[in-house]
Amino acid sequence: MRSLEGEKKLSREELAIPWGGTQQDLMDYIVKNGCYAPEENLRIYKKFFTMSRPRDQLYRALAEKYALDNKTVCDVGCSYGMHLIRCTAGSYGLEIEKYPARFAQSIGLDVYERNVIDDALDDLPKTDVVWSTAVMEHTDSPHIFLRKLYGLLKDSGLLIIEVPAIPTPPRTWLGKLPIRQLRNTFGKEDTDDHINAFSPTTLQYFCERAGFETSEVFLWSRPIVKNWRTLPALWTRFPPFSVFAIDCVFIGKKIPGWDYGPKASRRAAQNVKGYVFKSQTATNTENADD
Repeated sequence: MRSLEGEKKLSREELAIPWGGTQQDLMDYIVKNGCYAPEENLRIYKKFFTMSRPRDQLYRALAEKYALDNKTVCDVGCSYGMHLIRCTAGSYGLEIEKYPARFAQSIGLDVYERNVIDDALDDLPKTDVVWSTAVMEHTDSPHIFLRKLYGLLKDSGLLIIEVPAIPTPPRTWLGKLPIRQLRNTFGKEDTDDHINAFSPTTLQYFCERAGFETSEVFLWSRPIVKNWRTLPALWTRFPPFSVFAIDCVFIGKKIPGWDYGPKASRRAAQNVKGYVFKSQTATNTENADD
């Protein structure tokens, strides 16, 4: 477990975070050590580090189910580090935005400012788990994104990825009813920057075509977890809650040595895209012969 220098190390059970300590300890540490003004550090703590958001509850549930506390994690799109701080030593995060990345670094987390699609990642250590939530819907190429995540994992490592689900009835019907609470819960989200959306079937297809073997894939309902906080997050994967789902989760293992099918135009490669076209390979071979 990671300890904060100079802080009293308490039991994990008190907060269930690897460095130990109470929630008050965590707040004090963030306000003191965050790189921004104390007021801004406190705002960040209250919004992201209290583990009260629905995705935090999802993280807790999956961390327990898959024993993430004992595994190294690469948190892709780690934001301010609210989940990364709960990971074991050797874990690290990737974040494209400078503001949250700088904050996460200032509280002692290993965070790299990288664009997963465009930047080379082969200098980074491989981890037991890649965790990524609310990221792939923003990417220009989900396939390249997944191939890059494949390259971050150890052989047979675990991918956990969560993305928005394509809205379907009855969720869309509820969002149109003249009842404010239903509109706020199930209505249109602020998705102007989302350029991809998925169903469990398409998400599974994307991941399997990038080199992963499916362990499970499911819908879950973030609005229901937000409004009924005592309901376990994973319960919402089952009816009747799942019919109101707005997100889907894929969990699967990296297939060591995976490659595209024999008739595919691509071949797996360790490069900035995670693949090359056969035509490029043939051209390179011809040039080498010259």
